[in-house]
Amino acid sequence: MVGSAANVLVQLAASDPDRIAIESDEGVVTYGELNAAVDLLAGWIADAVGDSPVAVGVRARSPRQIAVALQAISRAGHIAVPLDPSSPVDRLEIMVADVDAPLVLTDDPAYFASPSGVSFRVAGIDDALSAGRPFGPPAEVSDDAVTAIIFTSGSTGAPKGTMTTQSRSFNMNARYEAAGIGPGSRRFGLPMTGSISNSEAMVTFSILSGATIVYYDIKARGVQPVAQWLRDKKIQYFATVPTMLRLMMDELGADEKWPDLEIVLTWGEGMSWN
Repeated sequence: MVGSAANVLVQLAASDPDRIAIESDEGVVTYGELNAAVDLLAGWIADAVGDSPVAVGVRARSPRQIAVALQAISRAGHIAVPLDPSSPVDRLEIMVADVDAPLVLTDDPAYFASPSGVSFRVAGIDDALSAGRPFGPPAEVSDDAVTAIIFTSGSTGAPKGTMTTQSRSFNMNARYEAAGIGPGSRRFGLPMTGSISNSEAMVTFSILSGATIVYYDIKARGVQPVAQWLRDKKIQYFATVPTMLRLMMDELGADEKWPDLEIVLTWGEGMSWN
């Protein structure tokens, strides 16, 4: 499979439409269903902001909505800007203004309502899907094209954005494939922490590898059941922060194992077992 993640999604939807792309407490979404929704939303986005690449914000909690919105932005040739639902609205508006985004897709349009109004359009993801149209083949993008802008939380100062390019996504995927992560019956576990800053990279990686991304809702379930969840869901690859990994290890009994777990990906903190 070659091309952008958007192209890979089209190819997977055609060759194996019933393969599970997303598994969460909401249910499952197949690659065929994901591709159909992405195509409709991409058409709506193109009508809303045009063809020239612009930044488009995404604020949502639903795994399905996050994946559909991020991939639709990519398919339409625009730049995804994940916005954490846990961040205050004024901080999110600073981020949106910083990248001059004309549009924010969200599961809660009322969240951005303010007496002074906002300088960008706010649209409900499911509403846009209902009004969408087929987009067609994914927009062509160059290797050095910016595909996403990931912001820091801004909790200790002004939020700072880091650009992700098409080639960076493929370089990351090549490293994972070298480590044994590739197409097939792969189950990629991702905890939902209230932040979607890492979702763009993880969703892109999951699609590029033809995997099933399995979400765990930490806010609803807590940290303690994660160790058992890894076993029950037969997770092979798990992405988390070192703090959670340490907590998981504490919950693991002396004779217990994660028989399916092959690789743990960590980010955001230094690794220390002290």
